[in-house]
Order: sequence, then C-alpha cells, then structure tokens
Amino acid sequence: MNLNALSGLARNPRLPLGLALLAVAISLPALGLGFQLDDYFMRLALMRPAIDPMWERAPTDVFGFFTGDPAFNRRAMEQGALPWWASPDLKLAFFRPLSSLTHALDFRLWPDHPWLMHAHSLLWLAACVAIAARTFRALPLGAGAAALAGLLFAVDDAWAMPASWIANRNALIATLFAIATVAAHDAWRRRGWAPGAWLAPLFLLLGLLAGEMAAGAGGYLLAHALFLERGPWRPRLRGLLPCALIGLAWALVYRAGGHGAHGSILYTDPGSGADFARALVERVPLLVMGLVALPAEIHGVFAPAAARGLWGVALAAAGFVGFMIWPLLRRDALARFFALGMVLCLVPATGTLPNNRLLTLAGFGAAGLLAQFLSGWRARAEWVPASAAWRRAARFATIAAVFFHLVLAPVQRLGATQGVQDFAALSHRIAGALPSGPERPGQWLLLVNTPSAFQSIQGMLIAGRFEGRPIPDRMLVLSSSIGTTELERLDGHTLAVEVQGGFVAPAGAVAPQGLAEPPAVHTAYLLSFLDGVFQDGSRRSPGDAVSLDGVLITVATVTPDGRPLRVLFRFALPLESPELLWYAWDAGARSIAPFDLPATGGKRHLTASLPPAPAS
Repeated sequence: MNLNALSGLARNPRLPLGLALLAVAISLPALGLGFQLDDYFMRLALMRPAIDPMWERAPTDVFGFFTGDPAFNRRAMEQGALPWWASPDLKLAFFRPLSSLTHALDFRLWPDHPWLMHAHSLLWLAACVAIAARTFRALPLGAGAAALAGLLFAVDDAWAMPASWIANRNALIATLFAIATVAAHDAWRRRGWAPGAWLAPLFLLLGLLAGEMAAGAGGYLLAHALFLERGPWRPRLRGLLPCALIGLAWALVYRAGGHGAHGSILYTDPGSGADFARALVERVPLLVMGLVALPAEIHGVFAPAAARGLWGVALAAAGFVGFMIWPLLRRDALARFFALGMVLCLVPATGTLPNNRLLTLAGFGAAGLLAQFLSGWRARAEWVPASAAWRRAARFATIAAVFFHLVLAPVQRLGATQGVQDFAALSHRIAGALPSGPERPGQWLLLVNTPSAFQSIQGMLIAGRFEGRPIPDRMLVLSSSIGTTELERLDGHTLAVEVQGGFVAPAGAVAPQGLAEPPAVHTAYLLSFLDGVFQDGSRRSPGDAVSLDGVLITVATVTPDGRPLRVLFRFALPLESPELLWYAWDAGARSIAPFDLPATGGKRHLTASLPPAPAS
C-alpha cells in the first residue's frame, strides 16, 4: 500500500469525482435488472391512471404498503395480495416522503424504462460517495488515510442492494444527507463555518424524510461533541440542540402519522422494549460481521443451531477487531469519533433482519477507522504497540482487511447485483405459468402449495397488473412451505391442508425437497424468511377462523409453538366449479401448473422445489 501515492490522490481536487465514478462503474450491471420485489408495489402505487385504485398512493407515500387497517388487509387477502395467515393488523408503512417523490418523478417521466430508474439511483450513489470523500478529506485524517477511506467507502459491498434495487434508493438518499449533516456540523463546530449551524439540521431533516437510516447521523454528531470538539461540555452539547430538535420533531410526526412496522417477523419496533433489546443482542454482532468481513445476510441460510454458531463467530470477530483497534482508540480522538458513530448507527439498523444494505451509513465510520488503522500500521505510528504478539495479529488483520474490503468487496457487489435478479426470477416464472385467456376474469386461482407465498403473490402482480394479461381476478395461496404439504379432500366443498412443520416454519425446521434431514445451511431457508414479512408469529388456536368471500378457513390443529399445522378450507362453490382454477407447485418445472384434486376421501402429498435456478 503506497501511502505517498494515496496522499497525492487525496490532494487531487478530482478525487471525490473519481471515487464516485468508480462506485458507479462497479454497479453498472444494475441498469439491466428491471423491476424487482417491492418495485412492483411502487408501480401499483404511482402509475397514472391507477392500475388498481386499491393500491394507489400519494406521491409522498409510496412506502405505505399496509397501514395496519384490518379492513384493508382483509380486502388484500380477498384479492390475493396477502396470504390468509397474515397478521390482521399488519403494518408496513414507512415515512419516506422525499424518497417517495424521487420515485414519483421516475414514474412521471419514464414509467416503462426501469433502466433509467436504476440510473437515477446511481446518481444518488455517486453523490453519496463524493460527499463522503470530501468529508474524509476535511477531517483531521491525514491525506493518505483520507484517500484510502474514500476508496474503502466507494467499493463497500453494502452498496450492492441499494444500488441494484430501485425501491431501496431510500438508503442512498438517507446516507447522503446523513453524511452531509456530519460534514456541515463539523465545519461549523470545529472550523467556525457559520452556515453549518443551519445547514446541518436542514440536511438531517432531508435525510430523515428520505429514510429512517438517517437517524444514525445522531450517533456521529454525539461522537463529534465528545471527541472532536474542545472546550466546556455545555457549549458542546448545546451545539447538538438544533439537530436534536429536528430528530425529536421527526419522531413525533412519524408516530402521529401512524407510520412504522407491526405484525411482521421481519421488523422489530424500537419502542417495543424487551423485544428490541433482544434484537440488539442478536443482530448487532451479525451487523459488525457485515462491516468486517462476511455479509450479514448470510444468517438467513442457517438453521437455528448453526445460526447460534454463526452468532458466536460474529461475536468473536467483533472481539478480535476491538482488541486490534484498542491501541488506536486509546490514543486517537478521531478514531473514537468514527468508532462510536459507527456503533450507534447499528442501533436503528437492528429494527429488521441483519443485512449489509443497512450498513451504508455505518460504513462511513468503518471506512475511516479502517483507513486510520491500515495507514498507521504501515507507517508504524506511535499508537502501534511494541508487543510482538499484537504485531503478528495486526499483520494477519491487515491482510484480511485488504482482502475483504479492497479485493472481495467489489466482487461481492457484482455477485449481489446478479443475486437480486436470480432470487426474484421465481416470481417471473410463476407469472409466466399463470392461466391466461379471455375467460379468466371472474375466476379464482387456488394455489395449493408454493415454496414462497411472497413470490407467488408478486407473480400474480406481474402478470395481471403489469403485463395486462387476463388472469383470474383473485388468488388464494392455501399453503407455502419448502417441505411437504398433504392435501385431503373431505367432501365436495372442503379440503384439509397439513403442512410439514406448520405454516411459516422457522429455518431448519423442515428439510428442503430431496433431503432427508434439514441441513445446517441451505439457501431455501431464505424463502421462509420472506414469508415471515406477513405475520409476527402470534399463536393460533384450534378453531381460529378467517372468513373470506367464498371460503371459510379454519385452523384445525397447531404446532407446539402455536403455528397452524392442519387447516380446513370450506368453499361456497363445489370444488369442481369452473370458477375455481386449481394449481400446485411443479417441482420439475420449478413453477406452478394445473392440478387435479383427488376424489372425496383421497389424499395427495405435494413437495415444493428448491429456490430458483440462476436466470439465463
């Protein structure tokens, strides 16, 4: 690592632009990804004239997917946009008006050209990396370390999903304005630049209106007051007041507007007390692992016992990192600023399942801290201990850091970009297999089993709402599992469905198709996590019922932890009615196909396939 060359780069006024272009270049494959996952709900919300008035949203409310209204959720179940086992009061409503407006602009200017929407996102990525590079250079980091920090930030694999997934643009915008907040506050408090006094709270407001991630800026501001400012404590803390008032006002508006998440396994409300404290313990080590080496989202492919082992490895890795940087933290106030800001950013990130896409703002502190460590170790700075054991460990840590952050990270970015498309390919295959024809309106598609209700629902949206095909008006997913489903016909109107391991079985509870025992690690477990977005694991009891138009769904038996196991579906129409179109999962085609019901008293055992093969 040539620090002299890096120092020369840091003094080049075009360095921020060069790093921004590098970050964009790594993410250019995203231009060909099209719409994926939540992008389809955004299209429902913003297309004019409305594709479906039920899903139409104001241009500032694109992320108000489900508001917690049981009546609306029931209509969504009737339509097939929610599975019948979803939480009746499911809420997924995020207050991101600024990000929403950028999407509204997209759908006004180029609604049928997703590559332009991806290009729009890449512009935000470029701006984010450029402002971070300028901020590193403004901090007392040293020319070479500032250039290295900018490089680490530009190639960070945390950018993979925000830069590849249109609906995740909010992370780019929130991170941009959060870093701008820190830069303006630093210029005001440390260098006396008066406009920073009002620009910092303005940037913070814009960041919070873009996404909840911007709340992490508060961690860096607190760390700035503690470690980078001089003088009495009271003036330092008073300097935080303008941004603190903005944050408080945002939080009050957020709550008063009924925003947030409820009724979903994937989200934990920061105001939930013990649940959020448990989430901190479980998720922070995995997020630190994501900052240090392996992507945090790999936890989703682990069965519980293996996941506990992964958590232990992540905790040990965090301890090792702490041991290595402790000499630097003891001697250097800037290192303490980066470290505390980085750690405090992880607190809001624990509100959902660990994923590197949550680490873009924490990555600002991580890049600065790592650059300090690498440049200090290379230059044998005064903080470097004389201990031979520490130096041997530091040599290993340096090689590992260079490998993970400068070699592997860009490769992971490219792989994750393709992974977004591969994972969503299942929805497109289901869309292609849906029945279509002029006779379909007024009919009802009954999907007996599928490996993922989430992706089956999206398949219906793709075919019916966006491809404009005359598919059935409604869909009902009877069961979703990567294991075996037993279907029994009780009479001319009633089916009994029993799912191996119960509905929404946790990872590792059920073996994927073709395996005798659940493996410790398998990508099929990700499908269970996806379906968890619809419900919070509340216990069900025998006799619990969901009444939808045309069918009464009754829980017959439950698992020991209260999940439905055997469920009765009694239809108002005879099961052979032409209005009812029966489909089931076809493991060979890795999609859905027409299905013949058994005779009364007969049973069928159905098995879901593995996750989708890579897209061609």
